[in-house]
Amino acid sequence: MLNEIKIMRMLNHQHILKLYGVYESTNSIYLILELLLGGNLNEKIGDNICNKYSDVEIIMKSLLEAVDTIHN
Repeated sequence: MLNEIKIMRMLNHQHILKLYGVYESTNSIYLILELLLGGNLNEKIGDNICNKYSDVEIIMKSLLEAVDTIHN
């Protein structure tokens, strides 16, 4: 968990969830994260909302850019 928090603090990319703060109590860690609206990718695929090639292309490009940022 601590390693993930450290990595999230270093990331700044439009397609990666932003970590705004971390608060710790005696038995819990609370992460203050960016609010994202619009559902999740699994819902969009399951509901056939992104069934056009252009939709898939946009999603894949966004995912690959985010993975590249994390890798670097």
